[in-house]
Amino acid sequence: MLPLETRGRIAMICMWLVIFSCGASILTNIFLQDYIIDVYSTPSYEDEDITGEDVILFFVSLTWPVAFLFSFIAFLMWFYRARCNLDRARLTGFKYTPKWTIISFFIPLVNIYRPLQIMQELWSGSKFLSRTTNAESWQKVQPGKLVSLWWGMTMLTFVMDRVVGYFWRQSDTPGSFLSSLYITILADVVNIVAAYIAIKLIQEVTDLQEQSRSRTPEISIPASIGV
Repeated sequence: MLPLETRGRIAMICMWLVIFSCGASILTNIFLQDYIIDVYSTPSYEDEDITGEDVILFFVSLTWPVAFLFSFIAFLMWFYRARCNLDRARLTGFKYTPKWTIISFFIPLVNIYRPLQIMQELWSGSKFLSRTTNAESWQKVQPGKLVSLWWGMTMLTFVMDRVVGYFWRQSDTPGSFLSSLYITILADVVNIVAAYIAIKLIQEVTDLQEQSRSRTPEISIPASIGV
């Protein structure tokens, strides 16, 4: 098995960036609430001079896609390595090969359930290899509750993203813009919770595989053999 700790740490750091960007968005939407509503409620706001508030809003809005992109790439790299490690440990009987850890996220409809199935296999296999269960095979290891919670929150973030987009498109009065702002804040809270749960899951699976690696005897090279 290859080391997973470094990729896990990078993925978790990127998830913290998502949490930071969502937290910044929440604070901005709260403290610049009146300004945001005035801007969107004024048809000719694009013709106004750029203010400090505009600069803040620009940079805060930029952090989210950047943080999401980095976290998604880092997560896929960790996910792929973790799944490959199960094959390297000579576990068999998996329904999905390592390549599915990546392509499952990009196939419409399939990406609704396939990543969860792969993560369930990954968690069960990692738990079995860690020797912290009495199950006779990895197939008999029930996935941890954190796996379902992770995917449930992930799906909720996608739903909230669509809801936020719908509300902003339908907004045309100060009152409707205020409602959209509150929905956006709620979506940011959901994203924070989802990212934190992802961090816990990454840490859990990484720890299980590192426990397995620590129990695997290293191949020693006789001192008389030159390297």
